[in-house]
Parts: sequence; structure tokens; C-alpha cells
Amino acid sequence: MRSANGLVIVSDMDGTLLNTDGRVPKANLDAINRFKQAGGRFTLASGRYGKALDRLFPEFREYVNAPAILCNGAQLCDVLTGEIIREVKRSAREVMPMLYDLAERFPELEIHPIIKCGDSGKSIELCELSGGDECMKVVTGAEPEVLDRVREYFLQNYASDWAESKSCKHLLEFLIPEATKGQTLSHLRNHIKNTDGECKIIAVGDYENDIDMLLAADIAACPENAVDRVKSISKIRLCYHNDGCIADLINKIIDI
Repeated sequence: MRSANGLVIVSDMDGTLLNTDGRVPKANLDAINRFKQAGGRFTLASGRYGKALDRLFPEFREYVNAPAILCNGAQLCDVLTGEIIREVKRSAREVMPMLYDLAERFPELEIHPIIKCGDSGKSIELCELSGGDECMKVVTGAEPEVLDRVREYFLQNYASDWAESKSCKHLLEFLIPEATKGQTLSHLRNHIKNTDGECKIIAVGDYENDIDMLLAADIAACPENAVDRVKSISKIRLCYHNDGCIADLINKIIDI
């Protein structure tokens, strides 16, 4: 078995680690264990956070051995200890004008601010948002053609203060620019360097919200089901996520 010392795999979840049923293929789990035994580090980069992550992948702490990127970059968290290594949030008072503007112009748009709640986040309705809340990101949902119009309007009016990215064809997320997956991956790299020394990060993702993370990584990889923009920037192409693309990656980079 070739050593994986210094290698870090950062994997997206939906469309990458998980199959279409929302489960992790056994091939991925077995390969992650072998990768860790060879000295590698494995972690997640997800739009989810807290209990939502636990519900989706209850046993994830058995497989993750590096800090995880959560809430699409708003948190960098040691999921084994619960320590929040980095967190970026914005006062709801700064967020409200944009959100109420969008709600008025696009009444069919569902708007869900994700606010700070304890050590994690909580999804609420726009009407529940109060000025004292701290917002970590905003998730909006609608039919794809509506989201295209929302994105166009957003880029004309709010792009200087926010980042935006689709996490699937029906969801458009507004992110604090310093709290994207790519920005937080750079902080993950520095954290690992400070604790364990130099590392090489391999990021794996399939959709728009993974692009800046893939660009920030040393090596970008994607499953065959990735969107074309992701495929165009990925050095390593893997099998479909349903077939265990993380296992495919691990088999490509170390002899197992």
C-alpha cells in the first residue's frame, strides 16, 4: 500500500459522496478507511450543518479525520470535538434590505435565511428573521427559469456585497464572500499546515457551489455526473457518484 501521508481529500456530499438515494456507497466507506490507514486525511465540504448533517450521514464522524467545511463555507469545524475553527456571519440588519427586495420583486421565490443557532445554523422563514439574528447564508428556491431572473437581478444590484452560487437547479444560495467553500478551504489548508505540516488537497465536487473550492485545491476532481463547468476545471474525472466516485479517486491516487 502506497503512503497517503500529506494527502487530504475534501469531498462534496450531494452528487459526489452520496448516491441518488442520499446514501454513501459502501465502496466509498471502505476506501475512505483504507485511505486513512495509509496516512491520508478525509473530510467533507457541505452546504449542510449541525443536525442536518447528522440526519444525512449519521456515522460521518467515523470517517472524517480533518476539519469539515460546513454551511457552504460559513464554518470550518472540528466535527470530532465540536470546535468551531472559523466562522463567518453577518448581521441580519445588513441582510434584510436585499431579502425583502427580492421577496417583493419575485413573489414566487422561497427565501430561507440560515441564522446562527448555538454552535450551528438554523433555517428559518424570512418573516421570522429579526434584526438581532446573525446570518450565515441565505437559501432561495424556485423553478430554474425564476432563479435565472433572480440571479440576473442580484448580479446587477448586490454582487458587490454578496457571492452567489447554485447548489442544484432549484436552489440559489447567497453567501458572504469570505465564506465560500473555496475561501474556507484555504483556511483548512493553513490549519492543517500549522498542526501537521505541508499537505496536498484534492477537492471533489459536482456542481456550481463547488467551483471555487476546486479552483482553490491543489488537485480538482469530479464525478462523471458533474456539470460541464466543473468538468472543465477538473484534472481527474471519476465514475458516476452512484458507482462510488470517492473509491474511484482513492484507487487512482494510491495503490490499494
